[in-house]
Amino acid sequence: MFGWFLSKIVAHLERATYFCIEINRIGFENRYRCRINKLKNNLEADSIKNMNKNKKQKPLSSAIVAGKKGESNPNRSPEQKGSGKVKRSILTFMSVVLMSFTGLNENEKAPKKNAKTSTKIVKKSKRNGKVSTQQEKPVKLVKLTDKQKEVLKAKTLKARLALATLPPSPYSRFSAAPKLSKMNPAQLCTYVSDKFPRIMAIAEFGACVPTVVFVEAIYNALLPLASKNRKDITSTERVSLALYDAQLRENFTNMIVSCVSLANGDRSLFSLTAVATRKSPEKHDGKPTTPVFRITYKKGRGTLGIMINKIPYVKNYVVWYGKGVFDKATWNWQQGSTRQLIINLNPGDLTNVFVIAKGTKQNSDPSNVQGGNVPFN
Repeated sequence: MFGWFLSKIVAHLERATYFCIEINRIGFENRYRCRINKLKNNLEADSIKNMNKNKKQKPLSSAIVAGKKGESNPNRSPEQKGSGKVKRSILTFMSVVLMSFTGLNENEKAPKKNAKTSTKIVKKSKRNGKVSTQQEKPVKLVKLTDKQKEVLKAKTLKARLALATLPPSPYSRFSAAPKLSKMNPAQLCTYVSDKFPRIMAIAEFGACVPTVVFVEAIYNALLPLASKNRKDITSTERVSLALYDAQLRENFTNMIVSCVSLANGDRSLFSLTAVATRKSPEKHDGKPTTPVFRITYKKGRGTLGIMINKIPYVKNYVVWYGKGVFDKATWNWQQGSTRQLIINLNPGDLTNVFVIAKGTKQNSDPSNVQGGNVPFN
């Protein structure tokens, strides 16, 4: 009997050794688990073959669980009990080997599927290319008290009085850029509540349309819904939330645009509202200045070169050329850039030239007329 047990132990140890070699070769945790399951199935099949044909006998997996719990099966023979202990010892040995390769610990618990994980912000440095993660803090709705509103009004009024002592700012074209589209209702309420006291403190913005009182009324209607948890909002409140949110965005934007027009190009005055601004593109649709040019005679036989000084925001120039006094019926013209060639002229003819700059909506005055003989070579 002892020899039979010894042979079984040697056989299982040979399998364990082979399996350890396979683990070291493969090196992937998933393959470890597959091999472990295969080995357990083989051990369970061997144990079933040596068991009696008693239908009440439990399989090896149940026997292992029972052995862990300290239970005993009275129907098992001493040989089966001994083989079960040996197999449990081998499985324990294999689990230790697996943990040594994979770095797992029995006390480590797998993460729960429903566990709430905090959102992380990944930032990459431009200098060294290192990636750093920071914990994202939830945005809370901040409601200003009456005292805080008065403090904001006082600070804005003090800054306005200080601005009045300085020389007037030069006129500049700009537009407001509050970026409300990226804000949720709670962030929107927090943002606009900070701007109401500042706008009310500036006398020039008292005539803005819509008024601050009107926009603040929409804010007061949205505030109770925006402060609620999304899970606690009913379907009716959800509809009201979407309606008030859209109205607040639209009316606040219109109010800010009205303040921009009331600022009349004074960017320093509008900056007291603490609303971000951006430079507006300028429209260069005015009348261009009179062009200046010169004629070159080294471009070949029967060719004149026209060199025009570049005028800002002008891309096309019209070159008129002909003999004698200007006559639209007999003179020719061509359009191009600041470097043009007049070709196919009769060598030796006296040709006069003038230039007109083409603007977006208006053309410049004609330049001075210049003339010269067309070269022979």
